[in-house]
Amino acid sequence: TRMMDKTIKEIIKKYTQYQDTITEDTLLSVLEISSLSFVSLIVDLEDYYSVVLGDDELDFSVYDTIGELLMAFSDN
Repeated sequence: TRMMDKTIKEIIKKYTQYQDTITEDTLLSVLEISSLSFVSLIVDLEDYYSVVLGDDELDFSVYDTIGELLMAFSDN
């Protein structure tokens, strides 16, 4: 898997007001990303990883942490 690099952190920070350090262990719930922003975040990450997630992978509630979300991309 690709470690969480600066580009991924910048992508995530576009969609949250969260100011603390974001790591793979950061809970998505603390980022308070709206459902609309989550879709935009997914699209940006799809572009970054050059993959398209399946519809079943687009549900915010499937992921607890940033790391789990990023695993969906590295698994594709």
